[in-house]
Amino acid sequence: MNKERVFCIHLHAILYGLLLCFVVSQPAWAVFWIEEFTGEQEEYRLIRQSKEWKVEAGMVLVTGDELSVLSDTGELQILQDDHEHENLFPLTRKDGSFKVPKPEAPSGEIRNMLALGKRLMTQTPEEKTPTRSMKARGDGPVLILGASDLKNYLIAGFDSLLIHWSGGEPPYRIRLLDDDDNTIVEKNNIQQNNITLTDMILPTGSYGLEVLGNSSSSYIALSVVDLDKAPPLYNKMVASQASVKVKQRYAAIILATRPQWLFQTLQLAECHGLPNLKQNILNGFVPDLDDEMQSTINK
Repeated sequence: MNKERVFCIHLHAILYGLLLCFVVSQPAWAVFWIEEFTGEQEEYRLIRQSKEWKVEAGMVLVTGDELSVLSDTGELQILQDDHEHENLFPLTRKDGSFKVPKPEAPSGEIRNMLALGKRLMTQTPEEKTPTRSMKARGDGPVLILGASDLKNYLIAGFDSLLIHWSGGEPPYRIRLLDDDDNTIVEKNNIQQNNITLTDMILPTGSYGLEVLGNSSSSYIALSVVDLDKAPPLYNKMVASQASVKVKQRYAAIILATRPQWLFQTLQLAECHGLPNLKQNILNGFVPDLDDEMQSTINK
């Protein structure tokens, strides 16, 4: 490696580090939910959009929700998750009411700066195990939908894999590769722009997924991890006392807010029968967590 290339690699790393330092100094948006409460539901009041709701353990709170404790002995634990830290704080009658604030997200300028930094870093090879990013070649290239351009996490235990793509020309070929680029699964002569790979359970590890068209192809990195590697808020929702349908939908939406978990969210949306969320992901649009929660609640 020549000196100029080494200098460029170090410069890219420094620039991206400075971008990260700038971003983490900005206000982060947070998610609030009810961790647990003592006594009976009647000892608490939740006002949402001018209507009164019953509190539930594991209930996700949305912007504008107002919580009050009605009894002297009641205590409600509220969890605040800003995706980096979790804070648990109690709410009692003497504390007065708590109103969920409006979340703050990075500005468009900051998002653009981060995207630029990511592009710089993907041009920097790692020493041994390079991160496989989305790559496309050919005219009118194939593009795998609902995937991050850096890394895509999957939770171990799934026995099927839904894949959608756009662009290119049939016939298509699908290849699932292991970390050494050996073919695990291959499907040929596919005429449509989607397929579900079935009857397979992938152990934890690194994989690659490639969709090849008649004159172009697309490739993304997959990383299969244990459940405890999923975001804490996702695991808390899965373990909550909410109904199965509520847990499935909310847990999927929580994952959808993290780009590296978007591909896993697509699998959950297909598995749990969430067509609207699935279509949003395929269209490249993932609603804000708060907006989607509001929509779910109002249905």
